[in-house]
Amino acid sequence: MSWESFSVYDKNGNKIYLGDYGLYIGKTDSGLWKEIFLPDTEDYTDKVTGMDGEYFFGSSLKPREITVPVFAIDISETHRRELQRILFSKAPVKLEFDRRPYQYIFAKKTREIDMDYLYKGDYYDCLVELRYTAYDPLFYSHYKSTYIPKRGDADPPPTPEETFMYDAGIPYIDSDLWRPSLFNSDGISEILTNDGEFQLYNGGNYFSKCIITIQGSGRNIVITNTTTNQSFKISEIDNEVLVIDGLRGIVISGAGNTLRTEVFDGDFIVIESGLNDMVMTGENLNLTKLSFEYRYTYL
Repeated sequence: MSWESFSVYDKNGNKIYLGDYGLYIGKTDSGLWKEIFLPDTEDYTDKVTGMDGEYFFGSSLKPREITVPVFAIDISETHRRELQRILFSKAPVKLEFDRRPYQYIFAKKTREIDMDYLYKGDYYDCLVELRYTAYDPLFYSHYKSTYIPKRGDADPPPTPEETFMYDAGIPYIDSDLWRPSLFNSDGISEILTNDGEFQLYNGGNYFSKCIITIQGSGRNIVITNTTTNQSFKISEIDNEVLVIDGLRGIVISGAGNTLRTEVFDGDFIVIESGLNDMVMTGENLNLTKLSFEYRYTYL
């Protein structure tokens, strides 16, 4: 069995595999690598004088602390200096662990890093404990929902069943639109002039925020996720591109990044874990694009 390591992505998106530098995940004093199974939550409550208990107003995930004990065998002085450069970060970077090559988390190095080492003339054997903080505590799939794996001309297109396999560890398949007949990988495959129903799939175990792009014309366009009981209405678009960005909580014109909140009313829809049943209705519809961009999201 090969030793386990992990990868760091630099600011240019280049993947740096630390195993290539002789750095591998080791053990703590107890003989195990301790991992946070579920991040902590912060609850929002309020207490009223004379009331038993408190009112609960929801909760959010706290940052995730990641401690990785690692060892290195026979690393050179050059590799030691290079590892200092790679591991230093002023901002969160992507981390990808060997055991989960299909997902990443954004984390920043925190606290100083001590190295216990044995110097052997030209090489080091060392033990290091790396500490990171993931201020966004969630893991994400590498590919967006509109991703299609590259195939040869003779290969058949991916089936809906193949997209389901992504969360089983296949690193190059993501959910595009899990569609009946109306959709292809980039959104609708024909001009939409009527109401419609379709499904979206999130292979993660936590809801995914998404970016919805609508292009064309129509009035009173309502898109509903009946699985999450969320919906929004677009009062009118006239031969334009509208982007409902659920990641940033804004609605903009796709052409000039102009805020278009006046045409939007409702929820920024999320895609729940598993299948989501979607419904679209509207008046005078003539849509040439309807797409949902999101990543599988994991606790």
